[in-house]
Amino acid sequence: MGEKQERASDAKARRIAKSVGLVAEKCRSAYHWNNRGGFRLVDPYLNVVLYGVDFELSAGEVIEIRNDRK
Repeated sequence: MGEKQERASDAKARRIAKSVGLVAEKCRSAYHWNNRGGFRLVDPYLNVVLYGVDFELSAGEVIEIRNDRK
């Protein structure tokens, strides 16, 4: 996947998470013990990680979770 496509899918995952009241976070540190290169979904009101504790969710999985929560 190209750089532009990856950024577009990351932005789409963030928008979709926001539409169901969650925040899609991506670890920016390359050398973190639990960084798997993906996303985690956080409930901003409870400050609790709901999915992807180790940043293991892909953008496609974020979209699937949104479909399950609707």
